[in-house]
Amino acid sequence: MKLAHLWIQHRTLHLNSTFTYQCDGFSVCPGLRVEVMFNHRKIVGFVARVEETNLDKETWEKAAGYSLASVLSVLDATPVLNEELFDLGLWLSRMTISPVIACFQTMLPRYLNPRDTTRHPVVERWVQSDQNREVPAKYQDLLRSIDAVGGMRYKDAKEAHGGRIDTLVKHGFLKKFERNAVYQEKPVEKKEIGYALSDNQLAALEKINNGAHSTLCLFGPTGSGKTEIYLHLAQEAIKQGHQALILVPEISLTPQMVQRVQERFGQDVILYHSRLNDNQRYQQYVRVLRHEAAVVVGTRSAIWLPFTNLKLIVLDEEHDNSYKQDQLPRYHCRDVALQRAKHFGAKVILGSATPSLDTFARAKKGVYGLIELDVRIAGILPQVKLVTPDPRRQVAQAIHAAIEDRLAKGEQTLILLNRRGYAPVLQCADCGHIAMCLDCDRPLSVHKEADVLKCHSCSITKPLLDRCPACGSTHLRMIGAGTQKVEEELRLQFPSARITRMDSDSTSRKNSHESLLKEFEEHRSDILLGTQMIAKGLDIPNVTLAIVLGIDQALMRSDVRSVEETFALLVQAAGRSGRGAGKGEVLVQTRAIDHYAIVCALRHDYIRFFATEMRYRKLGQNPPYTYLIAVEWSSKSDTSASMSARQAIELLDTDEDYRILGPVDLGKTKGLYRTRMILKGKDLDRLRQRVWDMLEKEELKGDVEVMVDVNPFTLL
Repeated sequence: MKLAHLWIQHRTLHLNSTFTYQCDGFSVCPGLRVEVMFNHRKIVGFVARVEETNLDKETWEKAAGYSLASVLSVLDATPVLNEELFDLGLWLSRMTISPVIACFQTMLPRYLNPRDTTRHPVVERWVQSDQNREVPAKYQDLLRSIDAVGGMRYKDAKEAHGGRIDTLVKHGFLKKFERNAVYQEKPVEKKEIGYALSDNQLAALEKINNGAHSTLCLFGPTGSGKTEIYLHLAQEAIKQGHQALILVPEISLTPQMVQRVQERFGQDVILYHSRLNDNQRYQQYVRVLRHEAAVVVGTRSAIWLPFTNLKLIVLDEEHDNSYKQDQLPRYHCRDVALQRAKHFGAKVILGSATPSLDTFARAKKGVYGLIELDVRIAGILPQVKLVTPDPRRQVAQAIHAAIEDRLAKGEQTLILLNRRGYAPVLQCADCGHIAMCLDCDRPLSVHKEADVLKCHSCSITKPLLDRCPACGSTHLRMIGAGTQKVEEELRLQFPSARITRMDSDSTSRKNSHESLLKEFEEHRSDILLGTQMIAKGLDIPNVTLAIVLGIDQALMRSDVRSVEETFALLVQAAGRSGRGAGKGEVLVQTRAIDHYAIVCALRHDYIRFFATEMRYRKLGQNPPYTYLIAVEWSSKSDTSASMSARQAIELLDTDEDYRILGPVDLGKTKGLYRTRMILKGKDLDRLRQRVWDMLEKEELKGDVEVMVDVNPFTLL
């Protein structure tokens, strides 16, 4: 009898084990998807391993103590996860304390995903000659041209040869068939580099190629030529027949990076990110599998693509928190990159003008290599000035004058406000009532363009109120400002200026990132206003003024990394200015003029900031001096989650090597009440094992679910 041990489609940690099914009559191997019955419903499972037993079914069931069900069907001809990816999923489960099946689901595009077998790749009609038919002489050249390329799409054949195609199909000389839609490669023109590498860049490449470290922190100010180093390393990988992966934190950065890579290599590079539709993601996944392009550019999810010969992984702007997934499994892309690089023997380049404290501390200790670029390639670092906020307007008079000056000179301005919408709070001026999301215990934000109130946590929308639901007053005030409000004020102050707003509201449509950026790059727009997506990686020489608004709110966040993130955002935003021939300037609107993050950003002084922030981290014994694991329980009941957390703590072994912080009730999000505790210690492996042991002993009741975040980025 042949048995298959399966990871089944169930994302709860309490079912994080393999289940055994009989698979006689099926050809199965690890990595295949199969359909089985589980708990009276048909679901999908991944084959973990297959074994043969000499026992008959009755004897086996008697020994096991339960009835043995059979595999219903096999969904794949070949494994959808090769051995490396399968092992990677198991590793990810251990590292992130997540269900194995959740890791597999994260790794695969939707058409291969075990959670959804109802959708299949788009198919296209093709034509191919019937080799068994004798063809009239007048059609032989046409059929030979079709056969020479292995068949043609029916619509392409019709465009090329007109009605003759239907005639050939009708008489049986051509036969129609269906196949999965494949990516249509676009012609790309290769452009020669018009400049030579600087001495600094050449020295950096020498250290990367000949140094002992396989993981390197590439540290240099904005505009110091880090991207050019990525491209040279990718070029070397391609010459040797290898693959290269270049990751960027924001989808908005992919068009610029893709264009630079394509122009350098003359390749239609593979692009992979979450804004592609299901079919596009599947097609790009298949292109990687078939090695149809040697370079991939993408966001975090591209780290899971099925590479076979990967020799370079780049994380550009490696400090960015977008590399950390905020849903199950809560992995960090850097950790996965290091694990995959170990398998392939690849180099990992962690590039940033403001490296994360974790990365830079490891580089200073010699765990990673450290490569420094100390000057800009073009232009000089812009001068940063502080501007005191004006309580009567969102944009202070000094900022207004600076924008007016740039408009007069024909130069461009970038304005960063990391808050979308019109205003974050709608309050009654008479009774003080605030419009709240009932599912999330947080204020609803005003989105004036659509006349709605919107929750930025669960995305629920309600019509914009015209009177207070508590007292009936019509005296409602909008407190604070988002990008929509600043845009409104700018249009009033500068009626002739062309303004582009770029945030998650204005970029929700397909290809909107590309079109909005192109509009600004081609100077069809004078002012680019947006959230943090515009603060990183953009290289537009005509931008001579960068403005940062609302930075005080970021500093006030009670989170262990809030100061680090604020400093990085300031430096990155400042780096967008003065990258061309014009002198750059940065204006920061703030009241926190003495805060060390602001002072260091004024001087573009990462080293001083690193030293200061690390002293505070050491005093508080916070990361990177310690590790954190957050465990969160959620339930629709306001008491169940809290009770589960308190009972779980009693299951933890007492150990002087770690501390337990909490549990703390976090209120409600998306209709669920949440309670969290944090384990804090210096031995991450031991912390993980303590949590695994606790979860194995814990018995969750009712609808309570538990979520674990190893090394959390935010604790809000």
